Amino acid sequence: MQHSSACNRNPADDVGPASIATFTPKDRALSPTEIRIVLKQLEHVATLPTIRLGMRLYLLTMVRKSELQDAVRDEVDFENAVLTIP
Repeated sequence: MQHSSACNRNPADDVGPASIATFTPKDRALSPTEIRIVLKQLEHVATLPTIRLGMRLYLLTMVRKSELQDAVRDEVDFENAVLTIP
């Protein structure tokens, strides 16, 4: 049995994007009651305080994870409690 040390083509090139993953839009959002329940229960989760604080911030702002992670100080108005999402 001979083995070639070089491959002339990538076999993954034959796999189309639709075969790898599909995206189904979701329109489900937490209700105000559900948010209150999660916020209350979050205090009882055994985790680091910074993770708990981050989760609380997500729930209170309802932004996408990337919007919060990529936010810069200039987008936060601390005096008026406003986060501007560009």
